[in-house]
Amino acid sequence: MNIASVTSELYPYSGTGGLSDMVAGLGKTLAKRGHKIRYITPLYQAVKDLHLPLHLHCTLGPIYMGSYSESVTVYTLAQPNDSIVYFISHPVFDRPGLYQWQGVDYSDNAYRFLLFSKAAFELCNAWGPNLDVIHLHDWHTAMIALFLQHQSTHNPINSYKPITCFTIHNAEYQGVFDVAVYQFTNLPWDYFTMEGVEFYGKVNFLKAGIGFADAITTVSPRYAREILTPEFGAGLEGYLQAHASKLVGILNGIDIEEWNPETDPWIRHHYNAHNLAPKLACKQDLQIEVGLPVQPDTPLFTSIMRLTEQKGISILLPALEAVLGHHNIQFILVGNGNPHVEAAFKKPCPTLSTKIPYAFRIQSRTVPSGRSRRGFLRPTLSIRTMRT
Repeated sequence: MNIASVTSELYPYSGTGGLSDMVAGLGKTLAKRGHKIRYITPLYQAVKDLHLPLHLHCTLGPIYMGSYSESVTVYTLAQPNDSIVYFISHPVFDRPGLYQWQGVDYSDNAYRFLLFSKAAFELCNAWGPNLDVIHLHDWHTAMIALFLQHQSTHNPINSYKPITCFTIHNAEYQGVFDVAVYQFTNLPWDYFTMEGVEFYGKVNFLKAGIGFADAITTVSPRYAREILTPEFGAGLEGYLQAHASKLVGILNGIDIEEWNPETDPWIRHHYNAHNLAPKLACKQDLQIEVGLPVQPDTPLFTSIMRLTEQKGISILLPALEAVLGHHNIQFILVGNGNPHVEAAFKKPCPTLSTKIPYAFRIQSRTVPSGRSRRGFLRPTLSIRTMRT
């Protein structure tokens, strides 16, 4: 099959969390099974800074955004297994962060990702019957499902509609914006209803993917069940229940070729189940990398996450205080997110009689600090704590 995977981030070029890894890993697996994969993703400033061997593909325009007219430039990059990445370039993506900067979302995110979605929609239209499936990821691309549905029912000249699959990676992130944003869709107001994209008087992008895609997937069978409940549905549990017949959970996996300590190029010492001794040298490299004392016998814990309440930060911080107060351990936290949460981790723990040093630094994903593994390569915040 010919599959277009439309995503706001894609490993190894851009990423803020697991989305980029999952999209790349799934595409790699599908390509190995003989499917032709085309990725469509924004050309962020961070991607430009990588100086990739991009090739000019085309210019798309005019793309109507309400009363405005835009154009975008499309570049391509060949991938292994005959896959191709299509990068959408426009000044709205020439910023230091993907969605936010210093913990604050960009105020025009709705415009940015509607423009991206319309550009991706035009690309898919150009491929026509040569495209079998369009795979959409999270709220940033969800409106494409609605664009396709509207076109297939209102444009007899271009009525071909590929199968659409929409994946919810995190139902908490829905892309909810003021009703004024709807004008940029250039769609009839018929879709601004409870059955469409209306959500308490605002526009909810995620609802477009749920309501108008042919199939919905999420990251595990359990999460598929959870988002049907008030506890995890984030206000959309009723809408998800109404579309539960096309919802399925598929457990995310890992790329066992890349995540293989026997061959991993990002570590200097390789090991396997039969020879674990070099793993201790990797631990030493990591301790040096983040500025911790090299203590082979001290337990070292790491966590990679978004610094948000949803990830259990309110539990982690007091738990760390208790553990660090009674045990000699080392702890590394990698993540970014809520500035208030980051500030909480910056403060030395007042309940401990011993000092807990901490350090923050931003590391570019393009800098190969590989001893500390891929999590440290993203533009990210690393926190180290220890008991002295």
